[in-house]
Amino acid sequence: MDSADSLIERISNGSGKTSKDVASLIEAKKEKFSGLLTDAGAAFMVAKELGVSLEEKELKQESTELTKISKLSEGQMGVNLEVEVEHVFSPKKFEKNGKKGILCNCLVKDASGEIRVTLWHEDVKKFFEQGIQRGDKISLTNCAVSKFNEKLQLSVFGGGKIELTENAKQNDKKKKIKELTDNLIDVDVLAKITRVFPEREFNTGERQGKVLSFIAMDETGSIRCSAWNELTEAVQRIPLNSTVLIEGAYTKKGLNETELHLGWQSRVLFHPKKNTEFEKIDELNKIERKKLNELNDAELFEARTTIVDLIKGKMSYLACGKCGKKAESTEKGFQCDNCGIIESAKPRAITSILVDDGFACLRCSLFGIQAEQLLKTKASELNELTEEQLNEFIEKKKKELTGKEILLQAKARVSEANETELTCISFSKPETKKEIEKKIKEMKK
Repeated sequence: MDSADSLIERISNGSGKTSKDVASLIEAKKEKFSGLLTDAGAAFMVAKELGVSLEEKELKQESTELTKISKLSEGQMGVNLEVEVEHVFSPKKFEKNGKKGILCNCLVKDASGEIRVTLWHEDVKKFFEQGIQRGDKISLTNCAVSKFNEKLQLSVFGGGKIELTENAKQNDKKKKIKELTDNLIDVDVLAKITRVFPEREFNTGERQGKVLSFIAMDETGSIRCSAWNELTEAVQRIPLNSTVLIEGAYTKKGLNETELHLGWQSRVLFHPKKNTEFEKIDELNKIERKKLNELNDAELFEARTTIVDLIKGKMSYLACGKCGKKAESTEKGFQCDNCGIIESAKPRAITSILVDDGFACLRCSLFGIQAEQLLKTKASELNELTEEQLNEFIEKKKKELTGKEILLQAKARVSEANETELTCISFSKPETKKEIEKKIKEMKK
């Protein structure tokens, strides 16, 4: 990184001011922020005021001095903090000026106060990869302080870091399913997702959006859960029978029992830390590993397979927004066999592949989010393809997918003609280490 003298020289050359004048401005800026700015941070602020551009790499921290939240002021750059995570909101995707991105907000605190941290793009991925949970202590380096809605907030610059430094000693908000009662707020649950129902759209006049219900269980029982709006996609992307940490949920009285709801303040952590509690829940309701030549009708199973072909055919259809079933266009609107005439229907992805595990080769159908994940294309985009474009798309995807290994969780259906077909529940990339461990366990039996 450039030295302080080098930065002064660059600002001087870009602004027309003397090096002495620039150095004085930097010192005045540091004095204004009571010594909480590094030379690099102060230089950046001075450069910005003078209309001189400095590359992002110049913002890297020159000292490891820690700042307390109560000492933060708008405009500070390059500050370091050690804080405790108080709450993590679900990540949000956005599109601005034709560019797509993702952001995630979280609340952190230290002994002097609390502040919101906004993470962007790759920093969101790094944060989640570390499995950071409520109560964990983290270090933030090279942060900038700004204001949003009259409140201070932190952002991490390129070159900055978010690092887990200490796991939470306890989480008072975490509860077992049997402990959940009506009208609780801001609760955490470590549980396994055992069943997922189709996503539904709703429009009450005052509110509209989408909701997805699923069943979660731990060693004390099971509960019906509802994920709302953006969280529906997050839940659908998690392989069935995975153990997850649900944070910031609330409970309500359902038709017959308490239900757990995941709203805008909630998130689902797919890779929570593995401890004794995790292992106990992860062993519940295991899906049996099966060979494709030994499946029974209506059997739910798991198999490590290779994709040998992508079957040519339609890649989308119109689905009822209420129940997810196929809808037909009519003069009066859209006809759904379950819901009758509906005002609108939306595209839903569908595709079929041939999978082989070395014992049999079977057709497997994928619907909705699973089809979108496999094809890496949204249903709305598939629906707009012409016949010629669709054929080109299929040929391209055939080349990409043929020979790809997937860990498949599916349901088997055996026809009257004794032919077995599969419906994908979820799929993921096989993890070599886990597969080796599984083989060793099987050999010891």
